[in-house]
Amino acid sequence: MAVCFDHVSLRVTDLQRTVDFYTGVLALDLVSRREDDSQAVFQIGDALLVLFCRPEYERVGSDCKSGTDHTAFCLDDTTYDEVLARLREADLVEREPTMNKGAFGDGLATYFSDPDGNALEIKKYSEMQPWNSDVPSDADVIPITSRG
Repeated sequence: MAVCFDHVSLRVTDLQRTVDFYTGVLALDLVSRREDDSQAVFQIGDALLVLFCRPEYERVGSDCKSGTDHTAFCLDDTTYDEVLARLREADLVEREPTMNKGAFGDGLATYFSDPDGNALEIKKYSEMQPWNSDVPSDADVIPITSRG
């Protein structure tokens, strides 16, 4: 049985502000947006990041920072370094680069949040070595579609 991620959905309180963050800091390409500003979609490899915005949504509380409930992006070395520089320039880094275990073995991870407090991680690997034997040995980093 083949299983993969289709999409990750996040709640946001100001769609334009959050789209600006994901296009500006992570350099993601916006692939669709509803005319009523209730949804924006980014393509990431074969999956999607979907932002939903509704008047009743509230910002994520800062009391939820525990290392769980976050979305991690796997980046190549160059993209990771570029995103990290933008995060530092905007003073958004919440946890400086730290080695930890991920889908492809030990990787360098940096943590930050989007404007609504959704916890995010960028990760890069020096070598792609799946720690789970169920992951194909020819697994590659899934590139995010970016403006370059």
